[in-house]
Amino acid sequence: MPDLFIEVFPLELAGLPPLNAFLLNSARPDPISAGEGSKIARRLERALGGGWTWVEGRLLTDVDCSPVQVDIALDVLRTQEAALLEGVLGVQEDRAWASSPQTQALYAERLLLTPLETQLRAALSKHVVPLGQARVERQVEVQPCVVAGQPALAMSIKSWVIAPQSLDQLMKGLDDPRVVVGWTACDKSNLEAQGRIVGLGAMMASERERLLSLTRRAAMRQLIEAAADDERVVRLELRGQAYEYAASALWRVLTPNDSTEDLARWQVSPQQISRALRLRPDARAQLVRAASDVLKAHKLIGSAYNSRTHPHLFINLDYMPEFEYGEKRVRPYDLATMASDFQRHKVYARHPRYESAPITLAVINALDDRAADFVEALRRLLEKQFGFSINLLKERRVKVFTEKNVESAVRVLEKEAPDVLLAIFPDSNAADDDLDSQARALKAQCLARGMALHILYESVLDDADATPLVAMSLLAKTGSAPYVLAEGLDYADLVVGLGVVRERLTRKDRLSLLNRVYRSDGLFLGYHFESVELAPDDVIPPDVIPRLFPQETFGQRAVILHHDGEIARDVLRALGQWAKQIGFSMGAVEVYRWGAPRLYALEKGVVAPPWGSTFRVSDEEAYVVASSPVSGTPQPLRVRVVGRSLPIEQAVYSVLAWSLLHYGAQGVNKLPVTLSAADDMASWLGRGLHLPRSGDVPFWL
Repeated sequence: MPDLFIEVFPLELAGLPPLNAFLLNSARPDPISAGEGSKIARRLERALGGGWTWVEGRLLTDVDCSPVQVDIALDVLRTQEAALLEGVLGVQEDRAWASSPQTQALYAERLLLTPLETQLRAALSKHVVPLGQARVERQVEVQPCVVAGQPALAMSIKSWVIAPQSLDQLMKGLDDPRVVVGWTACDKSNLEAQGRIVGLGAMMASERERLLSLTRRAAMRQLIEAAADDERVVRLELRGQAYEYAASALWRVLTPNDSTEDLARWQVSPQQISRALRLRPDARAQLVRAASDVLKAHKLIGSAYNSRTHPHLFINLDYMPEFEYGEKRVRPYDLATMASDFQRHKVYARHPRYESAPITLAVINALDDRAADFVEALRRLLEKQFGFSINLLKERRVKVFTEKNVESAVRVLEKEAPDVLLAIFPDSNAADDDLDSQARALKAQCLARGMALHILYESVLDDADATPLVAMSLLAKTGSAPYVLAEGLDYADLVVGLGVVRERLTRKDRLSLLNRVYRSDGLFLGYHFESVELAPDDVIPPDVIPRLFPQETFGQRAVILHHDGEIARDVLRALGQWAKQIGFSMGAVEVYRWGAPRLYALEKGVVAPPWGSTFRVSDEEAYVVASSPVSGTPQPLRVRVVGRSLPIEQAVYSVLAWSLLHYGAQGVNKLPVTLSAADDMASWLGRGLHLPRSGDVPFWL
């Protein structure tokens, strides 16, 4: 196996100053929020100097000062920040507090790196490249973390395609400045702060002092001070919250989802932007090195964790899972031979419905007559080689390819009640592990209707080897199992994907839950759906979990639970109580799709790591390479075990093995099949989607 390394660096503790901790004495009925604490820390930083931050309900500082000095500073600030400091009586030194690895990493990321922002930007500015009349810019994102009990910093590279003029310059050329609402923009001093423009405010002449009072970052203060009096304040939505900027402090960001006509102004295409945003492993590693060298020069970090110096932190699968097809034929997992293996060994399990009934198809054709030829070849393959009959109900041609026209076609074809909707699109502009915007919209519409969908792109029509993989996918989406794992998990009876969405309505809450249940060898057993209405802030009703996890299925079983992101603690408690009552054990695994640092391999240069490469952060957490894109560098999953309810190695293997059960997908899907389309499912569950209470067809594949 090749040597591995990761863009995570141990923090050099010798470079950290001693920290003092203060608790705020408050007369408020509610605790001081993280946002309020951070604002108070910024005000004290200006008043007393040094570095101040708010962590875990405390003020932390590297300033050697007494509580009396802090109280005096707060008294002065009350005349300026009466609302912020209302109920704050003073501070007391927290002598019992001890610095933890997490605190040390947070302190380094929040305060020690701030003076180095200019140097970090300068290090990456050498790698800015032109793209048409726009440019591709890179920025380093630093995240605090703890590796094997030691503080560390993860450094990753983010890329953006930026229009050549700042937003205020672009607005001067517009007849109506409100045109910019809906554009994507980013903060010039922090490209990571990227979002959608949601509104325009007053002129800077009246807003300058207020905006200056809201930021402590030197780079942003300079932009605010340099802004002209007659330029507009712009509201940018970041992570669900609106922030205000001077227009000249923002860049217009170009994305693959912008219209072709709009992008033509900058002489770029959606395809060019998609390619520019995907960095090869060697190019990405070079940028990380340029940024990390800045921190190393200041003796803040050591060399990146790698499998030579820290072999115990890296895990490589020393074997690939094997699949069992029809008639107990076992073949190793190999994408190159999967199509021929499937044709030769047939289906592992056939859905009973199609022993006598045909599979019904409806087609959205956004291409030409080649689509009809492909559908006919697919029909013959399924009938002659696998014994499934196919009935084509209706084809809908889409001449002008827009999201609205595709949605109209779905409404028409839905009336035919097909088993699978087959959509044939022009080649995608999206990354090779994603769908383009029209395809994503179609997928979401079909999920909302509980309708199975298979999307084909134009290039597949000319690939004869792709036809068996499409057949495999169609059979899986109608409830048959092309294959299962030859060796099921010996530490679990069932693997379950759980989706939970709580939507805040005007007078009530709506709680929707969906589980997807698989046998320990990956055979899909069925799903169950529940939706209940609650009073605001009510806990989950006691009868919901028993309906979702019935005793006859789960009693006395060992269960691995996959969840997309963090599991709500009230749901976790209800699950734990029910598990004790009926005697099933539960290993709860949270899977995070984004934000994990990337791994690399050394093999005649820097290359992508093998599928299954894993960095073991702790006994509860790991970063896992679960996809192998054709281009670019894999984005690992972050896998976390809740409460050490399962060894991290077992949790990782369950995620990896279930990522192989997408049946016929072009390449390996990043998420396990238990969480397939989790984001779209959550979106539609939150809008009040009502599925049948249960089913045995995985329409979400």
